[in-house]
Amino acid sequence: LCHHHHHSHSRNHHHRHHHHHHHQLPVTTDGQFLFSRCKDPSELWLPLLEKAYAKLHGCYECLMQGSVPLVMQDLTAGAPQIIKFTEPDVDFRIKNGVLWREMDALLHGGSLLTVQLREEGKKAGKEGASNKMGLLTPHAYTVLELREFDLKRMGLERFREEWTLRLVKLRNPWGKGDFTGPWGPKSELWRGKYELIAKECHFRDFETGSFWMPANDFFTKFNTLNVCRIFKTPDPWRALRFQDAWRKTVPDAAGVISPKELELDNAMGPPDRKNPSAWLKNPQFLVFVKEKTPCLMVLSQKDSRVIGGAQAAIRTKGGAVLDQFGKYDKEIGFAVARAAVVREKGSRMKKSDFFAIARFRRDRDVSTPYTLQLSPKDSPYVIFAMTSDPGMVGGFALNLYVKADVFVRGGERIEVLEHEHDDSDDDVDAFDHEAVEGMEEAVAGNPDSLPGASGRSGA
Repeated sequence: LCHHHHHSHSRNHHHRHHHHHHHQLPVTTDGQFLFSRCKDPSELWLPLLEKAYAKLHGCYECLMQGSVPLVMQDLTAGAPQIIKFTEPDVDFRIKNGVLWREMDALLHGGSLLTVQLREEGKKAGKEGASNKMGLLTPHAYTVLELREFDLKRMGLERFREEWTLRLVKLRNPWGKGDFTGPWGPKSELWRGKYELIAKECHFRDFETGSFWMPANDFFTKFNTLNVCRIFKTPDPWRALRFQDAWRKTVPDAAGVISPKELELDNAMGPPDRKNPSAWLKNPQFLVFVKEKTPCLMVLSQKDSRVIGGAQAAIRTKGGAVLDQFGKYDKEIGFAVARAAVVREKGSRMKKSDFFAIARFRRDRDVSTPYTLQLSPKDSPYVIFAMTSDPGMVGGFALNLYVKADVFVRGGERIEVLEHEHDDSDDDVDAFDHEAVEGMEEAVAGNPDSLPGASGRSGA
């Protein structure tokens, strides 16, 4: 941070004094820490961590606001996954109970889950508080526990015409923003006919800092589940990380680009009707699989707030930080396909030919909303890293979390069989700009078996 002072050899007192401060924690005149502090004054980890973040971001003031999943990831080295309840394939998994089972498995495996109502786009701020049943936006609540009860077997009445009762326990340390609906802290349901449930949930009506709510309200009142996947050591997950960049050649002074340089261009954006094969030149990674393995894929770009990030340089005239937190200049996403399908179909690929799609997001990390199951019979797979528009340049990292050994070759392009392009193909614009909104309706279908293109060839 203070490199620019070094050349002065601390010639004057001001520089020496200034330099010295970089290695101290800021305190008030009476010795209290100026910013964050622990209840126990001998615990220093919090102010030290905060100072590290301040150095990374340029100043303490730059630490305003932020994102829960990114912090969790920093503190645990877990893998980030953002699950949007409104996406068609996620909605499908809510309705058939698969997401509920996945959440339960994640919690039992030690992963961290938070949930929030993120106000996005035009709809932001339209909903009145009455609709939210006491919940605050875009406030993040921690998911503590999931419980499922068979009311019939317990000799209890049905709830909302259903014999299965699913309840979620959320942590809320703020003292405000508790759920006011059924099974909330003030709900009458805990007393009387459902007393057995209260016993099972260890419900105490004077307890603060957490509350229960029914699963269907959970999935409708919130829209974003942030998962920080913790891969416990006895479970032999391993992480593989690859770095690459989207590049675009700039003409020289005479306005010339050599064909050799042009060949290196790989910031091609998504499939586009006008230039149907350009997207195949995006950065590619080949994944070879010898035995079946679950795989979580995460594509990341540089954090926009740290020094050197896209937003770090933005300041108002008074030196105050603009409300720019977490703004990214490009939307990133990726698509996964079987290499055999890419070779065979190339620029004629339809959406249904892909094995999985991580929709474009203007965020630090994007992933598919579920863990993929890779198998040797479909190997090798090819991952295309893309930006939402061609010509967007910058570095990225691809992280793969797998249980069995996989071999990855990056930066090479698959040789595609050349085809005469057939314009009559009505699905050629599967990714065209309306759809590019987020590579709409990513591979739906049965989430348990996650069929690749092989199971979908007739689609």
